[in-house]
Amino acid sequence: MTDRLDAIFEMQRRLQEEMARHGRLVATELHHLDVAAATSQTKEWVLAIVAELGEILEWTNWKPWKTRAEDLPNIEELRIELIDVLHFILNLFIVWGVTPDLLMELFERKHRDNVLRQTKGY
Repeated sequence: MTDRLDAIFEMQRRLQEEMARHGRLVATELHHLDVAAATSQTKEWVLAIVAELGEILEWTNWKPWKTRAEDLPNIEELRIELIDVLHFILNLFIVWGVTPDLLMELFERKHRDNVLRQTKGY
């Protein structure tokens, strides 16, 4: 069976190729954008991530001064917004050449640093 992270990356890559065919992206292959185009696209995706994070906040009923009928968050809607964020994050990984293997390597390295920082009282 294909590794799930590989599958997720591949699904996102195919989605972006389909969007490019319909004129919704600047290139058919994100990992072939030049640095200027990748940088411009990155700015758009970061803004999209911020917007999606705002939507996540709305589903958590985070405003203590606002009375709502439901006290608990709509977990299903919150999960869908998290997936929206993941889509944009995957685009960023793909456009900057981060493969599933490289993601794991970078994550493990950063994780070791974070653990070490905590043990040393960072």
